[in-house]
Amino acid sequence: MVNVGSVGQPRDGIPRASYAIIEDGRVELRRIAYNVGRAVARLRDLPLDDTRRGQLIHILGHAGEPPVT
Repeated sequence: MVNVGSVGQPRDGIPRASYAIIEDGRVELRRIAYNVGRAVARLRDLPLDDTRRGQLIHILGHAGEPPVT
């Protein structure tokens, strides 16, 4: 089993998507940059309550856990 983390909600301080390639029994973890600003803009348009929307925007923008409120 391989858990590569999150493609869209990083919590480790690295604001890039993570994924794994499994080939010939070897696991290679990779990261790739994506347009965080565009993802945040799309979040603003979702029908979410303000608290949840703010938490998700923080996670994407800071690649970490949102502050506890």
